[in-house]
Amino acid sequence: MGSAYEDLLQHASSLGFSMPRNDCHDTLQTLNDAEELVKQQQAVTELQLRLSTLTAYQQSRFITDKQALQALASNMSRASDTLDTICKTKNSLADRLRSAKMRPSVPVSPDYQGDFTALLQHSAGSAPQLHEGMTALQWAAALDDKPSAWEDQLKSILDAAKELSSCLTSMEEFSSALVTSCSS
Repeated sequence: MGSAYEDLLQHASSLGFSMPRNDCHDTLQTLNDAEELVKQQQAVTELQLRLSTLTAYQQSRFITDKQALQALASNMSRASDTLDTICKTKNSLADRLRSAKMRPSVPVSPDYQGDFTALLQHSAGSAPQLHEGMTALQWAAALDDKPSAWEDQLKSILDAAKELSSCLTSMEEFSSALVTSCSS
């Protein structure tokens, strides 16, 4: 049996009722055709995506040159060292953040931040302890900067992470190529 609507129409026609054909029937057929077309387009798009992925995979070349591999390993080593340093210093950064927010401070409007910084520099003079305090206050005040300032400060971390990811991907491709060449 078909849908409940079709069953109802068949039962009505068996009792002698006739339904005049109108735009609803045509619209229903059009909707069914449109649904089928969407399914076919999704299948075609999925096949195109698979084809482009396979084509890109076949066209990608694996690094087999010794110097290129050494350079890649060196870049990966530098990136992992950078990430290791970041991980080791995260606790000190968190402590510095907490201490900057916990100590008493004078709220300064962003409009007067430059004047406040100049006043701090002038009052610090040549005393190293005062310079450290001034640096800590400037660092704490920079927390309220716009996100673009943080973006600039964190860009090197992001670049190192991207480079590490790229190196790891290249090494995975190389190892899979090595495995396939050994198994052939």
